[in-house]
Order: sequence, then C-alpha cells, then structure tokens
Amino acid sequence: MARCVGIAVYGDRVEAAELSGSPSDFRVTKWGRAPVTGNGANGPRTEALAGLFRDMGLPRDPIIAGMPSGTAIIRSMSVPFQKPEHIRKVLKTQASEHIHGHSIDNVVLSFHKVADSKDGARIILLGVARETVASFLDVCGKAGADPQVVGLDLLALFNLGTASGAFGKGKTAVIINAEPGSCGFVISKDGELAMARPIRTALDGFSLPAAGIQAASSPAGSGSGPSPDAQGQRPDPSIIESSAAAISREIKRSMLAASLGAEGAAFHVSGFLSADRDFTDAISRGIGAPVAPLDMLEIGPGRKLSDCSPDFRPFPAVVAGLALKGLGGDLDLADFRSGEFAFHRKFDQVRFGLCVAAALAFGLFCALGFYFDMKVKAARDEHKKIAQEAVDLCTRVIPLKELPQVTRTNAVPAIKKLISTRLEELVGKGAEKDVPQINSALSWWNELSRRIESAQGVKHLSIERIMVTQNSFGISGETDSPTSIDSMINRLKTFPAFSKADTYSPPKKTEEGRYTFDIRGDVQGGQ
Repeated sequence: MARCVGIAVYGDRVEAAELSGSPSDFRVTKWGRAPVTGNGANGPRTEALAGLFRDMGLPRDPIIAGMPSGTAIIRSMSVPFQKPEHIRKVLKTQASEHIHGHSIDNVVLSFHKVADSKDGARIILLGVARETVASFLDVCGKAGADPQVVGLDLLALFNLGTASGAFGKGKTAVIINAEPGSCGFVISKDGELAMARPIRTALDGFSLPAAGIQAASSPAGSGSGPSPDAQGQRPDPSIIESSAAAISREIKRSMLAASLGAEGAAFHVSGFLSADRDFTDAISRGIGAPVAPLDMLEIGPGRKLSDCSPDFRPFPAVVAGLALKGLGGDLDLADFRSGEFAFHRKFDQVRFGLCVAAALAFGLFCALGFYFDMKVKAARDEHKKIAQEAVDLCTRVIPLKELPQVTRTNAVPAIKKLISTRLEELVGKGAEKDVPQINSALSWWNELSRRIESAQGVKHLSIERIMVTQNSFGISGETDSPTSIDSMINRLKTFPAFSKADTYSPPKKTEEGRYTFDIRGDVQGGQ
C-alpha cells in the first residue's frame, strides 16, 4: 500500500502527517505537531522538524513539503501556450509583467494550470523569493527530510478538496484554513482552482501550544502527548470575531472579483478554529451562507472526511493535502524544486561511478561470454543436452545479478550460453547432486511477463525493465491507469511462488496521460 508523508514548516511550529492508500481511498495513520523554540533563523526549525520525524517514526521517502503561502506571490494570468512544458519555457518572460517589487531573477516561479483557453491557457502564477526557498530546503535537508516536491500550504487544500469530491464539475466550493499565523482560503469552480489567497488576521499574533503526536493505532488523546484539541488554547473572543470578519470580507471580495456568488456555494473551514462554534458562526454571518467544519465533508456514500482520521482533531488538512500528492492520481501541486533546487535522489549523486562500474562489469561479462561460447562450439552435441536441463539449475549455477538486464530479446541466448559450459564443469566434477532443483530465472521471467500481460483491463502496457533473482522480482514500465496497476498486482499475487507483490514507489502521470509503475515482490521458491 502506497504511503507518503506531508510536512509544513512555519515560524512557530512544524507539522507532519503520514497517509496511506490512494487519493480516492486514504487514511491518516500518523499526525503530529512540534513547537519551534529557541533563537536563530533555521536552527530551531531544523531541530523541531528532526525531532518530529524521530518521535513519530516517519519514513524519509517519499516526502511532500509545503511552505507558508504568506511568503508567496500569487497572480492569475493568461499564457499563449497550453502544454505545461511550453508554459515553463515562457513563464519567466510572462511573469515579469505581473511581479512588481521583486527582481524576477530572485524569484523561483511555478504555476498551477487552471484551464485551456482559445489563445492558450489560464494559470495561477506562483512565486517565492529564492532565498526563502533555499532557507526552507536547508531546514528540511539538515533535518534529514529531503522533499521530492515543495509546494504551498494553501494549494494542499485544493488537493484535499479535489480528492474528497468537494471540488468538482458544477460545484463552487471554498475551504478556509484558520490557523495562528497562517490563515487563508482556496476557491474552486467546476473543479478548477479559481483563487488561493493568504490573509493577515489578528490570529497572526496568537501562539498555539504544540499538540502531541498520535498514531492511528492509538485511541484519541493517547500516544506521546495529548490530542491536538486537548492542548488547544482558545484565543480571546475579540480575536476570534475580528479574524472571522477579516476572512469573511476577503472571501466576499474575492468571489465578487471572480464573478462568483455565495448562493449555492459550499463553505468549509479547517485548522485550529474549525471546531469553534463561535468562529464558524461569525464566518457564516459575514459571508451570509452556512459554514461547516471540514471534518464533516462527505467524501463518499456514508463516509465523511473524519472517517479517514477518527483519532485526530482537528483534521490535519494542510499536511494531509500535501501527502495526497505523493499517493498518485491527477492531483496538482505547484513545485518550487526546479532549476538549482531540483530534487535529486542520493543515487543520482553516484550515478556516474555506477555507470562506469556497470560498463566495466558488462565488458567483463562479454569477454567471459565469448570465452564460454568457444568452449561450447568444441562440444556442441553434449552441450545441447546440458542446455535443455539448465532451466532447473540456472539460479544456483549463475546468479542473475551476474547477467545484464534481462529483456525479451536477450533472455534465452544470454542464459543458455553461460550455463552450458558451467553445467558441464559441475557434471564433470559430480556436483550435480548439490544443485537444488528450483525454478530458473528464465522460467520466472516467462511466468512474470505472462501474468502481467493477462491482467484484466490493461489497454496499454509498456514494460521497460524486468528483474528476477532467486528471492525477489521487479517490473517497471508504463500503463494506462492506476486501476491497471492494481490489476497487474492482483494477477501477480495469484502466482503461488510470489509471496508478496506491491508498488515500490507511487505511480506518476506522464505528459502522455499514462502512469508509471514499479512493482516489487518476493518469491518463495519453486512451485
């Protein structure tokens, strides 16, 4: 089952949530918040984030992070292209007309595509100062939490609304996030992001005590600390009233600017004050429409958002929306890891050395193959018989890690050329009694590909790599949908010798509309 961690780093606190499942069927398995204490720019935040990962026992991969939207430049604009790769090429030029007070060279740009238009596309331009992004990644990196994607906290709410069904065709919906120091809202119309806006309120000066850490296996209020609402310190009523008034005014103004009316729109509030009746009533009076806590949002027949996190109050909307991006699907989240800040796995840092080593190993393999091939020709008749028996002995005689990548074109000749002379040596020494009779790498490969290709509902399938050893197997490529990936996994699980089969990393949607997959599993031995 796919898992992902979402993190948000603010000036006074850090938050994290671990989600499992898929965007349409997910569950919050862990959530925690830690205060930022001490003096210094990055040191206290780094210590708080590292401590949160340690105390919660969170995995370090994959991680999706969100910066405070209050640090960002957010503008609506049109561009003369529709494809994302073309928009990226002209984004800096187009953005220079919309960003004032900042040098365009000192801003890291990203965008959220809203919809195609007759002359190109409508997008929401997003910009964050280069030093802000560098500082944020410095905190994450030193805490050992290197994120694959860095977005904005408010756009994470759009992901949550999309996955839950609140943002869909024919609907106008608003999610308000009411947290100390990070208030804002997102508006969606017909399933598209119409607006994302941070708001300065009286809550900016209010300090929220950090909540304890909870895991889904623990009852509410248990774990290493109390539940979030147990330590929640309610602001003064005057702060609640003034903050609600400021948020209501900005929402009405924004909806008017976007030619949207409150009538028929759905309003949801998340964050620390989402369960405060006085706050939601004040927002409702200000907007002139009912406002419901996000926890009560229905996400399926007989199911509410609170069912995804039964032990957590309030629902960790921002960090959950960030983690949803890592579970796959069509969710969108602007990414500020581009250019000099582009994400690189640690493997990439040693890729050149590994490529050189692989090339040398392949050269040695070819030389050995030529040597063995010459010996085969000297005793062809005897070797034909030995090669036919090789399928039961292949894995023991020549471990698959000594072979190059097994593909449809080289599997049979590559294996048989090598094993023939090696088997002859074993037979000559009387060692055949010591070789276990298990399925060969070749027969594993045949069975693996047969089951993958016979999966129900798979319309498009491109296999890029198949790897099989005595104890494990892996297959990666592209297919037409996440459902097809699940179908392939189910087919593999019907093979008795495969004791386990699951996705190694979340599927990613390609520009052609297909989905990458990387399935890994364990084998138990011969059938």
